[in-house]
Amino acid sequence: MNWIMFFSINTIPYRIYKLKEEDSIVLKSKSNNNIAIILEGIILLVKNFHNKESLPIAVLGGNHIIEQTKTNRSYYQIIALKETYIIITTKSFLYSNKIKKHYLICILDYYRKTLTEYEKTIEIINQKNIKKRIVLLMLSLFLKFGVFNKSKLTISFTASTKFIAKMIGTKESTVIKILKSVDYINIEKGKKKQIYFINTKNFKLI
Repeated sequence: MNWIMFFSINTIPYRIYKLKEEDSIVLKSKSNNNIAIILEGIILLVKNFHNKESLPIAVLGGNHIIEQTKTNRSYYQIIALKETYIIITTKSFLYSNKIKKHYLICILDYYRKTLTEYEKTIEIINQKNIKKRIVLLMLSLFLKFGVFNKSKLTISFTASTKFIAKMIGTKESTVIKILKSVDYINIEKGKKKQIYFINTKNFKLI
């Protein structure tokens, strides 16, 4: 859906934010009325609590919708994994009675797809085996955002071992050690240890 055209046709006020890789924006207001929609790019959605704990919710892409939580104890943080454009509006405008039914059906479908991503993340994080958690997360990211090139499945953004550790809830050293034992996932050496591709020739289920 062309969100900018949709907002213009329905005279809905909005703000657009451009986030560079590793930039972040906090979805927080006193009215708890904000909604963020990803126009383009890939983000990590994190739920931060006031006791300084954080919980990775999902990795999201275009057309996913993030609704602000109705609580004073936590807030959402959107972290760009690559250059990303986000549009922010309010629930009251988005769900106005003036909006035509076919638009509302489309919006609800994007909501459903966003919730599906939340559920996938929960299923991965709930795996008891850390190796399985890491490999399933990598496969999920590459299948969702990757592009096949001969025998390689490549992603267009940086999946650092630090990012994987944050998603899984473990140490970066543990992620590096496990990925070294998986010969179909490549780790690029450097200041940031990055995962660029999966070699499907060597792929096997664990």
